[in-house]
Amino acid sequence: MNAQKLGKFDDPLLDRQIEEIIFRLNNIMALKAKIGTTSNYLEVESDGTLVLRGNATGWLDVFFPMSPPKTTGAGNPTLVNWLGNLRNYSFSVNDAHDFDPQEYPHNGKVGATATPHIHFVSRTNVAEPRGIKWEIEYSQQGYGGVFPTPTVVSGEYTVPANTPTNTHVIFDLPTFTTLGPASLMCCRLKRIAATGTAPAADPVVLGVHYHFPVDTPAGSRSIITK
Repeated sequence: MNAQKLGKFDDPLLDRQIEEIIFRLNNIMALKAKIGTTSNYLEVESDGTLVLRGNATGWLDVFFPMSPPKTTGAGNPTLVNWLGNLRNYSFSVNDAHDFDPQEYPHNGKVGATATPHIHFVSRTNVAEPRGIKWEIEYSQQGYGGVFPTPTVVSGEYTVPANTPTNTHVIFDLPTFTTLGPASLMCCRLKRIAATGTAPAADPVVLGVHYHFPVDTPAGSRSIITK
C-alpha cells in the first residue's frame, strides 16, 4: 500500500497526511501479534502462521501401533486373550517386534526433546515386586539424509507388590531430539532380562509412542520444511 497508488492531491499537507497514515498502516500490518506473557505466548506471525512459544507449547503423541506383528517362531510376541475377548500381544523375555516407520508430524517443534514410552499391561498380582525390562532400538533421519546407526536405549520397570492384575502402565525411556517434517523413525521393541524377578505372567504391550511438543498447530509452512 502506498500513496502513489491512491493518487496525489494538490494539497501538500493532505498528501503528507495520507503518506503518514499509509506508513503507519504498513507498520501495523508487519507486526506480530502476541498473546500471553513475555516468555510464554501465542504468536501470529506476519504471514499469518500461528506459533506457540515457551510454555504455551502443547504435547501430542506419535503412535507406533502394535498390530499385527509376526506371532510364530522364537522371539516373537504371542497374541493372547487378556481381558474378556480382548486380544493383544504378550512379550516373553527376548521377544521383539519391528514397527512400521512413522513420520514426525508437521506441527511438531524442531530440535525439541521427545520422550519415548511404552504402554503395557501388568498381569501379575503378587506380594513381592517384579521386574520388567524393555529395550527400544531406533534410527531417524530427515528427507534426503542417510539413516545413522541405530540408538539403543533400555529401562527396567519395577511392578510394585500387590499391583492389581491388568494395571495399565506407562513407562518412559531416555529422550531423543526431534528432527523436522518429512523425517522418519524406524523403531524396534524388545523385552530383555530384568535385574528383578520376572513376573509369572508376561506383560501385554498396547503400544509404543513418543511425546513431542507442538509449536505450529496448523502444521508446517511448506510440505517438507518447517
